[in-house]
Amino acid sequence: MKNLKAKNKVLIFVFSIITLLGLALLLFINSPMFKVKLSTTESHLELGTKAETSPSFYLEGNDLSVMLSHVDTSFVKYKEVGRYPVYIYHGFQKYTSYVNITDTTAPTISSDIKNKTISAGETISIDRLGLKINDYSDIESVKFVKISSSHFYTGLPDEETVGMREAYLKGISMEAEEFQFSYGGKYELTICATDAFHNSSEITLNIVVEEAPILTVPENFYVADTVAFVFTE
Repeated sequence: MKNLKAKNKVLIFVFSIITLLGLALLLFINSPMFKVKLSTTESHLELGTKAETSPSFYLEGNDLSVMLSHVDTSFVKYKEVGRYPVYIYHGFQKYTSYVNITDTTAPTISSDIKNKTISAGETISIDRLGLKINDYSDIESVKFVKISSSHFYTGLPDEETVGMREAYLKGISMEAEEFQFSYGGKYELTICATDAFHNSSEITLNIVVEEAPILTVPENFYVADTVAFVFTE
């Protein structure tokens, strides 16, 4: 029993010493010699970037006093746009700085399909283009924004083809989620991805449309029991 009482007295003594040392340290930190002041009241970060945890970012004072401070960034939601508090503790003092999380970065957009070959008359839709879109914010829209053609095959004379190409391309609605390639040729198709904060990026894919075989009739063609057709590519 005496040994137990002695041990308890030792523990109480050690605890008291530690408490007194802690209080002495706090008083020492709060002395004029270790005085600090808040230097950064407001900061701005891009969505997805973590808040600064170094006391020297928020406080100014001598190096030792700043080093003895502690920063709490646990209230900052770095993956959500908003204004969040950062608390800096220095002895008995508590300082508050604010972090503004904004999104000004466009989505990243890529595709496993840089060149796609289809047949004339086939339909293309956005979900068939193997798009990969990444962004910290929600994606608001993915849509076609432009289509052009460097080669356009119709089997007609060039002067007629030019007019047909212009009319055909103008007739394609960029508001549609899919459209049909009626003519063979080489097309450049541009898709735009926009996030919830109106940041956008584009990707252009090459689409090769293989023209359908042309049906030709022999010069001395006549109808008989057996009809011969000749297909030429």
